Formats: sequence, structure tokens, C-alpha cells
Amino acid sequence: MGGKLEIELGKRIKDLREKARMSQADLAHVAQKSVETISNFERGKTLPSVRTIGSLAKHLDCTMADFFKFNETTKPERDKTAAAIIARLKLL
Repeated sequence: MGGKLEIELGKRIKDLREKARMSQADLAHVAQKSVETISNFERGKTLPSVRTIGSLAKHLDCTMADFFKFNETTKPERDKTAAAIIARLKLL
């Protein structure tokens, strides 16, 4: 993978994890994932499933929607990127 969608979501996961003051190991433990898996999400190497995003949201004290609030320049770009990510997640 490693496309724009994966990279943007990965950055967001990392931002939310750091905001929660958790290490990758901490998040991996509570989400029952490996540290390698969390690292792959954050680097945009793999996309988490919708179920995994739900679990991450629970442990990071945020909503699933928070994962798709990207810091892009315009709202149409954000909407297009978020819609594309959601469409790809539905295929998983």
C-alpha cells in the first residue's frame, strides 16, 4: 500500500496516539495488536479494519470520525480523501 490515503490515516493514528501520551507498545497492548502492526498503520504500510479503528478509538479516547479529520488545505480535498478511505475500508 503506502498511498496517500494510507499515509494520511497513519499520520492521524500517530497524532492521536501521541495526544493520548501512549507509546506504540502501550497502544498495541490495549488494542491486542503487535507493535509491528501499529507501526505499519502509522507508516501507511497497512490499513486497519473498521473494527480495529473502533478499538483504537476506544483506547485513544476519541471517535472513529476523529481518525478521518486530516489537516489538508481545503474541505473538498478532505472530503474526497475521507470518502476514498472509507470506500477502501469497506472492501476489507
